[in-house]
Amino acid sequence: MRSAAKLSPSNIKKEIIMTMRPDTNIEEGLQNECCDKHLEFFYYGDGVEWEMWECKKCKLKYVVPIEIQRYWDDASLLINQEDYDE
Repeated sequence: MRSAAKLSPSNIKKEIIMTMRPDTNIEEGLQNECCDKHLEFFYYGDGVEWEMWECKKCKLKYVVPIEIQRYWDDASLLINQEDYDE
């Protein structure tokens, strides 16, 4: 089982991002086998590009990229259109 690497400015790869995503070491994935089976949702992130998950066993937190997928074929017409007028 690997231990979590210490993060320092020399081993953190910076990237230009448009959201308030926390700094991460993008070269390090899940740190040990327990994280594969014990990750739980921790924080909603920005709700569009990332969210945060925590391993309930070792307490390491991960920023996980997400994406939104729209199902246009399953769209339904809103009944009270005027309730949502600006």
